[in-house]
Amino acid sequence: MGDSILKWDVTTDKIKTMSQDLMNDARKRCDLILNSNPSDLQILKEMNELDKNLSNGFCYINILKSVFPDKSVRDASADAVAELNKLVIELKMNKKFYDCLEKARSALDSNLDHESRRYLDKNILERRLDGLHLDEETRNKVRELNEKISDLSVEFSKNCNEEATKLSFTKEQLDGVNENMLNSLEKDEIGNFIVSLKYPVYYPVMKECKVPETRRKLNIAFDSRCVKENTKIFEEILQLRAELAKVLGFKNFAEYKLKLLCAENPENVEQFLSKLAEKMRVLQKREVELLLEYKKRECEGLKIPFDGKINPSDMRYYLNLREIQEFNVDHTKLQEYFPLNVVTEGIFKIYQQLLSLKFDEVTDAPKYHEELKLYKVTDVVTNETVGYFYTDLHPRDGKYGHAAVFGLREGTKLGNQIPVCIMVCNFTKPTPDQPSLLTHSEVETFFHEFGHVMHQVCTKVNYHKFAGTAVETDFVEAPSQMLENWCWKKESIKLMSSHYKDGSSIDDKLIDDLIKSKNSSNGHFNMRQILLSKMDQYFHTTSEKCDTAEIYKNYYKEYMLQNLEAEGLNMNASFEHLTGGYEAQYYSYLWSEVYSEDMFQTRFNEEGILNQKTGLDYRRCILEPGGSIDAKQMVTNFLGREPNEEAFLKAKGADF
Repeated sequence: MGDSILKWDVTTDKIKTMSQDLMNDARKRCDLILNSNPSDLQILKEMNELDKNLSNGFCYINILKSVFPDKSVRDASADAVAELNKLVIELKMNKKFYDCLEKARSALDSNLDHESRRYLDKNILERRLDGLHLDEETRNKVRELNEKISDLSVEFSKNCNEEATKLSFTKEQLDGVNENMLNSLEKDEIGNFIVSLKYPVYYPVMKECKVPETRRKLNIAFDSRCVKENTKIFEEILQLRAELAKVLGFKNFAEYKLKLLCAENPENVEQFLSKLAEKMRVLQKREVELLLEYKKRECEGLKIPFDGKINPSDMRYYLNLREIQEFNVDHTKLQEYFPLNVVTEGIFKIYQQLLSLKFDEVTDAPKYHEELKLYKVTDVVTNETVGYFYTDLHPRDGKYGHAAVFGLREGTKLGNQIPVCIMVCNFTKPTPDQPSLLTHSEVETFFHEFGHVMHQVCTKVNYHKFAGTAVETDFVEAPSQMLENWCWKKESIKLMSSHYKDGSSIDDKLIDDLIKSKNSSNGHFNMRQILLSKMDQYFHTTSEKCDTAEIYKNYYKEYMLQNLEAEGLNMNASFEHLTGGYEAQYYSYLWSEVYSEDMFQTRFNEEGILNQKTGLDYRRCILEPGGSIDAKQMVTNFLGREPNEEAFLKAKGADF
């Protein structure tokens, strides 16, 4: 196990020392490579060791800034990450290193296997895209811009993690919210309920609260998160990115970022999004008409004014009301069948059966928080240790506020290292009276994120650079999106559910009603993804300075057919995707679904969702290769043909 089980006994001084040692080691390894014989294959091993060791330290410090309970450690880690990002830029912009790569590629050509050739080619091409073949003045400018962007992105993320807005409401102001949720909320000094903007609280309240003014206040607060701190930061980042693209000779930043992705260029993204928007608009308008009828009836029943429109703060509430009244979906009742421990056990069972793996908890592993758990993953056929994963599943102040998987040790056969990762979520905490109960949406989130865990853990590549989820950004979500389908199949739902009080099985009718409702809000949710994707593309293709709040307001009206409910709202101020790796690439969530739906419908839906042979094919063809093969080729290998969008459009209800 050795280095695979991490220690968490850190202090601010230790972080500073660790960071400095890491930088010194990386520079020494870089010098070693520059003095190596470019015609000796050993140079590839040395490059891989540089990647591995720098990544190990960086990933460790990076996760501390996102999850560690002590704020001083989080702050010190954020500062260290900012310095390490500069080191990464320094190494990436090293002209001598680039020249060394070119010499090695030429000298070793005939002796390279496929993955080694790809490794060298990728390294060279990425550096050419960053201008390493250009003059010194241009290279220095690129480095300067990248360092500024990096510093601002770290500050943006830090502000998001520390965001802790809370609102207080009386029980009457929370009318309609289920008792389980109310019992989980803290109270202020006068007995009012404290409602945070964390996902496990905000979304259930927005879905259930009957009081329009409460929903409106929460919606405004949600879209006001970090506006004061981050709006200026984000807009400065956009300007710097536009300048960077111009310096490198690209029309815009999106063209620069998409060069190595499946979509290839912004024009293809625009065509894809516009075609989908045209079809989703038809569904969206139907949904809005239905929701207006529900709102009108409810307003009449509650004897409150009907304003003749669906406001942003209405949407989740009336979508939920429609599910209850039209499809008989009782989310409160469903939630009682999804206690976190049962869901975890069931999801683990499904993945273990599907991928021929075994998970065992490591109970004596060090922890940074009592809720942290570590699991060992073993291949049931070979009995070899495949990797490890941690879980950290509940919200707390200062913790990363979304759901994500972070690599801690990337798997590399050449570097003799097995993968380790951590799944960070924010599911409702247990109370003295009941366990943590998940909504079906949270079950889907768990299943999705655990798909990323398996992508990380199952990797079998030689080079660190290609490990796990190091695939094209517009493919990286596909493996996890495909696995979300298990949350809509009776067979798998039964495996990960039982009533938290008596362990009884979930009723078939509850499942049937849930499954019938699956596509009931396709128009709305897909138009929201299109809105975010289109806005992202605009930010990164325009040559004009962006007023991001005004652009958000205009795009929201165009794509959601609604006006925002207050001036100055700007979800971009807390939209970490656009500063944390999805900049100019948010369309990837929709693009990836083309692959994910084709894989599911063609193989698993036909051959069985728990078919071990299909699962093993999936593991071999999709999970193990990481980025060592082009994404489209991996999917082709799994399907036995090239992918197409038929299943995607059918799944969206847009096959017309």
